[in-house]
Amino acid sequence: MKLFAKIDPYSKNKFYTHSSIKKFENRQNQLNYNNWLKKEKRERRAFVVNKIENNYKILSMLLNGKSSLTIPKSKLEKAKFNFNVITHYYHKNDKTILCVYEYSFFVTDDDKIKIEKDGRINDIA
Repeated sequence: MKLFAKIDPYSKNKFYTHSSIKKFENRQNQLNYNNWLKKEKRERRAFVVNKIENNYKILSMLLNGKSSLTIPKSKLEKAKFNFNVITHYYHKNDKTILCVYEYSFFVTDDDKIKIEKDGRINDIA
């Protein structure tokens, strides 16, 4: 049988195997390596994900079970809402509707924020 010399990506140890497709010296190294990759990915995205989660918490606390709400923009600013971070947006009647997951919101003409949960904003002032 042929032996293949390999280098474990996690431990950097040289090992020998009969399998040409085996990458890791043992199962634990494979788990540790994959967990490390996931952690690196989470840490790279954290600067955006944390802001989105904060925005989501603020919107859900403000609505508190209601389907829609109109509040002054200053109230969101005081709560440290970040208007630059959203999950998606859409256009309706020449207005841009910003969204954080299932919450939709836009700035009205009198500098207030209309927030709606579950669905798209129906009445645009």
